[in-house]
Amino acid sequence: MPSMGPIIGGHLMTKRYADMTQEQVRLAAIAYQNARGRNAQNATILYNFLSASITDEVLAKVNTEPERYVLPIGIAPNVEMVNDGTCFLKAVIDYSITNSRSSASAARTALSSLDVYIASLPDSDITKANLYIKGKLNELAACGETTTDLIDNLFKGYFKAKDIAFTQWLQRIKDDWTDRRE
Repeated sequence: MPSMGPIIGGHLMTKRYADMTQEQVRLAAIAYQNARGRNAQNATILYNFLSASITDEVLAKVNTEPERYVLPIGIAPNVEMVNDGTCFLKAVIDYSITNSRSSASAARTALSSLDVYIASLPDSDITKANLYIKGKLNELAACGETTTDLIDNLFKGYFKAKDIAFTQWLQRIKDDWTDRRE
């Protein structure tokens, strides 16, 4: 099955971008660009797609640092400057998202406050809450982190739902879960 994006150091860049330095991405890109194979073609297509798709504001910001994505390919005197899509994507991601512990901390804080979030939803929309939770878990994963208290946070949050039948059902689930832990 084909990957859904650039693979750097054995990891999908779109899933583990916080773990990858610009230099790691650049070195991998130089290697496949010099090989002139399918990955180089894919990177060119990615660059063309991204540069045509992002907002003018993001493009202007990323274009202030062309050394991040314009690569010298070949051996002197036959060096060609190539716009690499994988490096460009890394630059766009770095501009768009803060890759720091503060991102993971914010996601953890949001997960530990699920009770407040779910209570604030009209009709305690559990489908919307689940999408929100999945997004926060993805943010943690992108930072290379996980949570160890998800079940406790889920119960705390879900019990704030306004649907009595749902909370009664949830209480039975929690009781069963607690009995199995003991």
